Amino acid sequence: MAFKHPIFFKHSPALLGGTSYTFNANVLGVPNVEFRTGSAYALPFDAGSIETATCFFMLHHLEDIRYALSEIKRVLKAGGELKAVEPLVQHHTHGTMLSAEGWKELFEEAEFDTGMESRPGAVILRAVKKDL
Repeated sequence: MAFKHPIFFKHSPALLGGTSYTFNANVLGVPNVEFRTGSAYALPFDAGSIETATCFFMLHHLEDIRYALSEIKRVLKAGGELKAVEPLVQHHTHGTMLSAEGWKELFEEAEFDTGMESRPGAVILRAVKKDL
């Protein structure tokens, strides 16, 4: 799947790693990638403007995951997807610690249609914004 305009988003400029991401995007031939920083609690995107969002081992670091999920849902288009990978309770010792079912429940409470796949140490979640 080719993305029309991928945006790489982190909460701190330091986490963008300087120019290494830009360099990698250029080497991999991704000319239209954009790099931004901001808060997961106030995403700098218009409502309904994003087709797909991904979170890779990020949500468990947040103090208010429910609020972040509501903000992600706000910026997703109807039928848009959130794809997330999070660690399982028995495989990490910091942040929010949940089972695979616990992660799925959290996403469903945020009113996403959620599919889940457990892997050793992590859960992969595919959440679709419901058309309400």
